[in-house]
Amino acid sequence: MRRTIRRILRNRSATIGFAIVGLFLATAALAGVLGRYEPLSQAFAQLARPDGAHWLGTDDLGRDVWSRICHGARVSLEIGVVSVLLSALVGVPIGCVAGYVGKWLDAVLMRVMDVLLAFPGILLALAIVAFLGSSLVNLMIAIAIVNVPTYARQVRASVLVQRELDYVSASRALGAGHARVLFRHILPNCLGPILVLSTLGIGTAILEAAGLGFVGLGLEEGRPEWGMMLAESRQHFLRAPWVVAGPGVAITITVLGFNLFGDGLRDLLDPRARRR
Repeated sequence: MRRTIRRILRNRSATIGFAIVGLFLATAALAGVLGRYEPLSQAFAQLARPDGAHWLGTDDLGRDVWSRICHGARVSLEIGVVSVLLSALVGVPIGCVAGYVGKWLDAVLMRVMDVLLAFPGILLALAIVAFLGSSLVNLMIAIAIVNVPTYARQVRASVLVQRELDYVSASRALGAGHARVLFRHILPNCLGPILVLSTLGIGTAILEAAGLGFVGLGLEEGRPEWGMMLAESRQHFLRAPWVVAGPGVAITITVLGFNLFGDGLRDLLDPRARRR
């Protein structure tokens, strides 16, 4: 345990990323305490400058920007975690089956994934949200569908390597069925890449949700979501830059934190790095 902690502390990316992610999680959990006002309250002066009462000023409707950013962290966290879970729940079994069974089933499943990958991710998400309608659930479904091929291909590649190893042959020789070999023996040895990909995927999902919110296809109007906050305040950028700077910086730092943490986690889980 101590050795693991020392390795984490020696990895600068993992340490910085973990600190940023921890700050993001704390902000989401304590939004009701940190956010001094209700995020939808319009009882304040419009476009008020930052001061002791409103740390990041107010927007064009008199809503406290800092409070909306804090509550928006909850929305972004929910979108990131749920969409990644949905992507993994669909993509991981597809990759497992394709890599283990192979042959025509592998070809069919991977061609379906290729079709999804042929579309730019943000455009495919836009099309899905436009078809389903703007809501939190539809937004998470759209982002999950876009990222399914990434998980499927990553898991397939890992399974292709693992199925040729000796422990798989030994399990088969002992009479283990295909399902047991795949999900009891092979899949646990593929969890490292899945964990890293999921960590990076949360940051990507938050960024995609902000992009969809910016073009008006995110959540219902009025909800404190960072992308929608940027879209609603972009016309006031020159007159009140703090309205745009707050959610913009929040998106940048949060995505950077998850990316750094994912990169550091990848290094920590790399067997070659353990020998150093």
